[in-house]
Amino acid sequence: MQKLSKKEAIEHLSRFRAASDSINDDLTNLSSKLLNMLTDLENKLDKTPEEQAICLKLGTLVEDVIRGTISSNEYNNSLWKDYTKVIKALGSSTDGDSNE
Repeated sequence: MQKLSKKEAIEHLSRFRAASDSINDDLTNLSSKLLNMLTDLENKLDKTPEEQAICLKLGTLVEDVIRGTISSNEYNNSLWKDYTKVIKALGSSTDGDSNE
C-alpha cells in the first residue's frame, strides 16, 4: 500500500467526513418530508379507507426512516469525535510528511 503524506491523509479523511455528513443530511431531509406528508394525511378529515391504509403504511415507513436517521446521527457524532482526534494527531505529529 502506498504511503500517504499527512496532507493526503487529511484530504481523504475530509472527503470521507463530507460523505458521512451528506448521508446524514439526506436522511434528515427525507424523514422531515415524510413526517410532513404523514401529518397532512393524518389531519385530513373523512379519510377514505384507501387513505387510512396509506396513512398506516406511511406511519410505519416514517418510523423506520426516523430510526435510520437517529442511527445515522449517532454514527456521525461518533465519527466526528474519532475524526477530530485523528486530524489533531496528524497535525501535531512530527514524523515528517509521511503517515505511517
